[in-house]
Amino acid sequence: MSLFRTCTFTTTEKLKQIAEERLPKDDPSHDLSHSLRVLGNTKRIVRSWPADMEIMIPAALFHDLVNLPKCSPQARESPRLSAEAARIILEGIADYPQEKIAEVARCISECSFTNGNKPTSDESAVLQDADALESVGVIAIMRTFASSGKINRAFYQPQDPFCEIRKPNPKLFAVDLFFSRLFQVYERLNTQPARELAKQREKYMHIFLRQLGEEIGQPYPG
Repeated sequence: MSLFRTCTFTTTEKLKQIAEERLPKDDPSHDLSHSLRVLGNTKRIVRSWPADMEIMIPAALFHDLVNLPKCSPQARESPRLSAEAARIILEGIADYPQEKIAEVARCISECSFTNGNKPTSDESAVLQDADALESVGVIAIMRTFASSGKINRAFYQPQDPFCEIRKPNPKLFAVDLFFSRLFQVYERLNTQPARELAKQREKYMHIFLRQLGEEIGQPYPG
């Protein structure tokens, strides 16, 4: 159980409504459903890891308020910009504890997997892990190919689809992302509850790749 109290029902619903209004509708990898899944992952982790849900709920819902395209030179600024946007929103909600806004902003600014930030609080560690769990399992597969459709990225490299004799190039091939990022998530998680969830989910990515190998006539070595 969490060691801290959570937001009231009314406040939580207000935060969800704001997230629905502000999050993109044209990016299924970073839309409201993504943020709600991150919130769900947060709740699973907090069952056995201390974190203040008054901080975690807005942090999970607002962590992708700004999500610049990966190809943008400013892409790494997305967490900082999302943190600032969350701060402004929460400052305008009278029934949200104003003394916790700075911690929400810190969690969001430290959330990025790509930026490699180290968490500086229990809450930041939980948010990192809750978001990273979206990169493991069936949802991770769906998000990978949704993103590939947006950037016109090929499914796989025909001669060496599973990166046996070459370095992964996820900018060109969707399956390469499994080897450059998705299978690295477990080692980068902060909390034991998240590691347990990741271990359960990771096996489905191997099942997917084995089936892909069957269908394209190139056995998956993993």
